[in-house]
Amino acid sequence: FSPQGLKEMIPKGASFISAQPIVLDGKKGGMVDFDQTLQRLDKIAALRGRWFVTVYANKMIIIQCMVISKIGDQADLNQKFGRLESLFMLVANSFVLQSQY
Repeated sequence: FSPQGLKEMIPKGASFISAQPIVLDGKKGGMVDFDQTLQRLDKIAALRGRWFVTVYANKMIIIQCMVISKIGDQADLNQKFGRLESLFMLVANSFVLQSQY
């Protein structure tokens, strides 16, 4: 879960923003942020993602949080992500691996 290892996990074509090691319910993990352009049918959008990643019982677990904006509207993307970032952290902090207890 080094920043370089987390950077290598982001989707192909995405732009790496940051990564850091974290702990999810007592397990080592990582948090990585990235930007990506997504096309669905005739619509193109910009998205910013935050993944919380850990491994438990030989399974990789990813909690994925994202915001979407119009392509080219970086200010809107930044504003949406900033508004929801604390919620993303609360979601990840509520994660419990019940089978370990």
